[in-house]
Amino acid sequence: MVVLDLNSARFQDAAEHLREGLQTALRTGSRARVLDDLDCCGYLCAMTGRRAEAVTLWAAVVVLQGHTDAQIAGQLFISVRTVSSHLDRIRDKTGCRRRADLTRLALSAGLV
Repeated sequence: MVVLDLNSARFQDAAEHLREGLQTALRTGSRARVLDDLDCCGYLCAMTGRRAEAVTLWAAVVVLQGHTDAQIAGQLFISVRTVSSHLDRIRDKTGCRRRADLTRLALSAGLV
């Protein structure tokens, strides 16, 4: 449904479907669904002109999958330094200082 909303430029509907989907995925512990929905959130941000937020979301998805900064950079076609900058932003927002802390936070939230 979200993909159809995005392709039809119904961004408000897409946001609502993503919100509902993420809540359901978190309640049921569906890690794959959470990662897919976060990926779609990145596309929603990109399509609505919020490119930095899109890259931050995509970086979070890749980090939750356990990739290195270099692998993240290669997958998103950005520099390793940009990945580091986005991870710093994620760390600032979550209060986590290390990647292991981010992993623990994701585990406690049921994302992984």
